[in-house]
Amino acid sequence: MVIKFPKLKLWQKDTYNIYINNTKGKTITIKSPRQVGKTLLLQLLLIYISTKKCGISMFVSPTQQQARKVFYSLCKMLASTGLINKRNDTLMMLELNNGSLIYFKSGEQRENLRGYTITGVLLIDEAAYISDEII
Repeated sequence: MVIKFPKLKLWQKDTYNIYINNTKGKTITIKSPRQVGKTLLLQLLLIYISTKKCGISMFVSPTQQQARKVFYSLCKMLASTGLINKRNDTLMMLELNNGSLIYFKSGEQRENLRGYTITGVLLIDEAAYISDEII
């Protein structure tokens, strides 16, 4: 299956390529102004990793409302691909056809993030707004 990504800005392409060629599992931090497309880039990376490797991935946003917005946005992106096997709007969880699980969580409370073993990718959006204790 071929998934067509939206046209990316140069910095998004460069960051995407750095990430997918990162074979040593290093942490990558993106520092940039607001509203330039960071969340979109993270969504595309989440799709790439979750379709290439069966595992458990998590997308963490500062608030529940932001996590829900990204969850619905990703669901919309994948709606016509046939990749979604199960969707749970209450838990904000997707199961893809290859068995990958994607959770969308809030960084508001540490207890919400406990108990998960991430075998895919952990993406933290707007980390500056999540307490250091949770990071």
